[in-house]
Amino acid sequence: MTARVRLPLRAALPAPPPPGRPGDPGVVPPHGAAWAVLAERALLLGAPAALLLQLAAPPVAAAVAVHSRFREDPGHRLTATLDAVLTVVFGDTEQAAAVGRHVGRRHTGVPRADDPQLGLWVHATLVRTALDVTARYLRRPVDEAFREAYWRETRPFAAAFGVPAEVLPPTAAAFDAWWDAALARAEVTPAAREVADHLLSTPTSPPLPGLGVVARAVTADLLPGHLAAEYGLVPGPGRRALAAAVRGATATARPLLPARLARWPHLALAEQRLAARGAPTMS
Repeated sequence: MTARVRLPLRAALPAPPPPGRPGDPGVVPPHGAAWAVLAERALLLGAPAALLLQLAAPPVAAAVAVHSRFREDPGHRLTATLDAVLTVVFGDTEQAAAVGRHVGRRHTGVPRADDPQLGLWVHATLVRTALDVTARYLRRPVDEAFREAYWRETRPFAAAFGVPAEVLPPTAAAFDAWWDAALARAEVTPAAREVADHLLSTPTSPPLPGLGVVARAVTADLLPGHLAAEYGLVPGPGRRALAAAVRGATATARPLLPARLARWPHLALAEQRLAARGAPTMS
């Protein structure tokens, strides 16, 4: 019997890219709402939920089931997505463009991979999950003005992944309306459940007892209720209590952590790159 492939924990810790061209601000505005949200390592809490949301678009689930290596390399999609997001957000202009070209090459031959509406869906899952983790687990204010700034600043990020500007809702309010309508059409297919079950049941290397239980509780907490139920992640009393405990622990611990532990190193490299032109840094 073949041993179960383990998820290496290093998959959740992508190495930053080279520093890039000095003074280059990149494609996402520095020091804004997007940087404030996406610099936080705590966003890893939302990674499974974001992936399960993506799979709730049947063409995405089918493509992952057929064209990805999720059985042999369960950490690949997580690593690739996280690395791409951080490079586009904190890298220089050419690094962001290179990510877009790489994603485009990987999608060659994958049915509907170039569908702009599917691209918007994938982008939207990352946007919404990041905001939900920020509000619920870091307990930071995400008011209307902040959401508008965040949505505006992530538009270039979507473009780097091939989502045309004309497809993107123009405002945060329009995006929220689009999201509600898209959620109503979301569907958890057998292919989506297979990928999700494999992801959430994969043991880690080194082993972390209880991590799967915590991941299921947090994922159930972040998913819309009907999708959580379709994935078999009904947030019962035990899961709700565990998710509440994680929310409290995360919000309490975050202010006590030094920035080098709480934030991705990609931010520090971006700060160094910008310092070449005398730009201010995030405190």
